[in-house]
Amino acid sequence: MRCLQVRRGAVAVAVLLLTVSLSSNDFVSADESTVAVELFDAIDSKQVSVQFIALDANRANVLIENNTNHVLHLELPDAIAAVPVLAQFGFGGQQAGFGAQQGQGGQNSGGNQSVGGGFQQGAQPGGNAFGNNFGNVGGGNARQNDGFGMGFMRIAAQKTRKLVATTVCLEQGKPEPNAKVKYQMIRIEQYTQDERLIELCQQLALENVSQKVAQAVAWHYANGLRWEELGKLNRIESRYLGNIRMFRQQELNDAKAFVEALEKSSNENSQMLPGSSLSQDLSLSQDLSVFQDLTVSQRSAVLMAR
Repeated sequence: MRCLQVRRGAVAVAVLLLTVSLSSNDFVSADESTVAVELFDAIDSKQVSVQFIALDANRANVLIENNTNHVLHLELPDAIAAVPVLAQFGFGGQQAGFGAQQGQGGQNSGGNQSVGGGFQQGAQPGGNAFGNNFGNVGGGNARQNDGFGMGFMRIAAQKTRKLVATTVCLEQGKPEPNAKVKYQMIRIEQYTQDERLIELCQQLALENVSQKVAQAVAWHYANGLRWEELGKLNRIESRYLGNIRMFRQQELNDAKAFVEALEKSSNENSQMLPGSSLSQDLSLSQDLSVFQDLTVSQRSAVLMAR
C-alpha cells in the first residue's frame, strides 16, 4: 500500500530521525564497484546486518554493517518502525502483523513500547507534504541536507556505519524503550497502515515537527488518546516536587495544528475511487472511518491516484 509520499522539491514524500556519524572509513575510492539497493531489501537479502539500539523514547543508534565485498549505495526509507524482539509473535508474512486493529499498532505485543520515526535528512527546499498549509512545528530544526545524500548513504565493503534515529513511542502506557531491550527495525507498513501515522514519522524525519509535538500526535493517532487525556499525562510524579506534565500546553496546541494541517492536506489530495459507490466528497479527514473500512487494494487505489 502506497503511503503519502514526500515529493522532494515540491510536495514533500512514508511510524522509531537521523544524524550521520562519519569517519575516514566511510569514504571509498572511485574505482570500487558499487551496488545500489534499498535498505530493507538489503536486510532481507542479508547484504547488510542492522542493530537497532533504542536508547530511550526519543532516539536510537542504528548500526548498519555491509556484509558484502563491494560498496553499497543504500536507499534509506522515509520512515521506520522498531519493535521489541520478544513482542514479535505477529511478525512474518503479514503486512500489519504487529497491530490487532488499524491504527492500534502492536498494542497486544507486550513488553516495552514499539517506536516509529525515520532517518533524518533535513527539510528539503520547496516545502513539505503539507504544501503551503503547514510549516515547521514545535521547534523542529528544518535543517538543510548536510551531505546525507537525499535519502541515500554509501557504506564501504565490510564496514559499519552508525546512524542516530529520533523516534516517538507508539504504545502509551507501556514501559519506555531502553538499551537493555533488544529491538528489531522493520518497515513501518508492517507495523501500521495508518497513513497519518506514517506521514507523521516522515515529517519527524524531515525535522518539520519537534519530537515532543510528534509524540503527542503519535499517541493521539496510534492509541486514540484525546487532547484532554494527553494534557493530563505526567512525566514525573513526586511526593516532593509534585506532578510534572508530559506536555506543555503550547506543545499540545502545536500538535493540534499539525493534525489539522495533515488532515487538510489529506482532504485536498483525496480522490474518488474508480467504480466505487463512495461519495465524491470522501476524504481522509472528513470520513476516516470509511477509508479504514476499505480493503487494502481499495486503499492503494485511493493513494495511487494522488
